[in-house]
Amino acid sequence: MLFRSCSTSCPDLRPNKTVGSSPLVVGTNNTYTLSVTNLGGIATTAGYTMIDTLPTGITLATAGGGAGWTVGAGWTCTANIPAVGENGSGGSRVVCTSATAIAGGATSSAVVIPVVVANTAVPTAANNLQVSGGGEPVGVQGNNTLIVNTPVTDFDLTITKTRSEEHTSELQSRFGISYAVFC
Repeated sequence: MLFRSCSTSCPDLRPNKTVGSSPLVVGTNNTYTLSVTNLGGIATTAGYTMIDTLPTGITLATAGGGAGWTVGAGWTCTANIPAVGENGSGGSRVVCTSATAIAGGATSSAVVIPVVVANTAVPTAANNLQVSGGGEPVGVQGNNTLIVNTPVTDFDLTITKTRSEEHTSELQSRFGISYAVFC
C-alpha cells in the first residue's frame, strides 16, 4: 500500500490508545483511553469509526456506556460487536462512531472504557485499535491501525509454613500423616 502524507490537502487519521496503568494485573480493573488525531492539513470531511479489538483475557467491566465509561463529545459507542464472520454469541470489540469534524493537526475527544484483566491475558495483552473514514484517502491509511502491547502480571503468591519438629514427628508416627506444600 502506498503511504503518502496529507500535510495540506486531505485528512489523515491516526488512532491513539493509552492504558490506565501498566503493567496490567490479573484480577484487577483498568482502563483504555481511545481517541483519533488528524495529521492532515484539513478537517475531516465525513464521519469516522474507531474499532477497538480487546485481546484474549481482557473483557469489558461494564456494558457500553455503563459505569466507568467516559464517552467524549460526539461519540456513540457500542460494545461486544462480533466481527464479520464471527458467531453472534458476543465478542470483544468496541465500535465508536463520530461525525464531529477534527481540524487538521487536532485530536478528537476521548472515549474511556473500563476493562477487567483475567489470567488468560498473561504475559502480554496486544490491544488493536483501528480508525477509518473521515474523508481520508486510501493512499494515507497506512497509519490507521495501532497495536498497544501491555505486560500482564499475575499475583505472586508465597506460602510460608512453619512447623514444630516435635509435633510433626508425632503426627507421622502415630497417624501416618505427612504433608507437602506445592506452589
